[in-house]
Amino acid sequence: MSKHMVSVRISEELSVKIDTLAALTHRPRSEVLNGALEEFVDEKVRLYRDIDEALKEADEDGEWISHEKMSEWLLSWGSENELPPPEPDIFTKPK
Repeated sequence: MSKHMVSVRISEELSVKIDTLAALTHRPRSEVLNGALEEFVDEKVRLYRDIDEALKEADEDGEWISHEKMSEWLLSWGSENELPPPEPDIFTKPK
């Protein structure tokens, strides 16, 4: 696998944390950084692919729930007056 050099400025606090992790795991700093970046990027790619897929599915069936109703429902979680999941109330894609 080909390697590419990347330069980035980070805070001193983050640098210390990276050095600490490298020392605790007996791994080179570059290996710690490479692993962390790979995990982060893989997770973000999965997340955005899932979002794109969900939006395509929603576009196909045309059912949407307004932000207001969804927020109201989520904010009720764990309260004495927890609300049931909202029903779709928008049948065209929001702009």
